Amino acid sequence: MADRRCAASSASTRISSTAHDAARHSALRLRPNDDAAAITASMVAVVLGTEERSLEALWRAPLIGNAEGKSTGIDTITRLGLDEFH
Repeated sequence: MADRRCAASSASTRISSTAHDAARHSALRLRPNDDAAAITASMVAVVLGTEERSLEALWRAPLIGNAEGKSTGIDTITRLGLDEFH
C-alpha cells in the first residue's frame, strides 16, 4: 500500500512539474510578430531561467545572482553573444 502511495505521489510531482514547465515555455514561446529583440529576449530568458521575458525580469535574475556573488548568468549571456541585448 505504501508503495502505491509513493508511486502516486511521484506521478503527481511529475505532472505538477510538467505543467509548470509547459506554462513557462508557453510564456517564452516565440510569436509570429516577434522581432529580433523579442527573440533575443526569449533566448536570454531561457538562459537565465526566468518565467518571463520582460526587461524587468531579465535584469532581476543577474542582479540577484550578482548580489549573491554569482555571475554565471551574465557570463553565459556574454559567452553566447547575447550581451548586446538590453
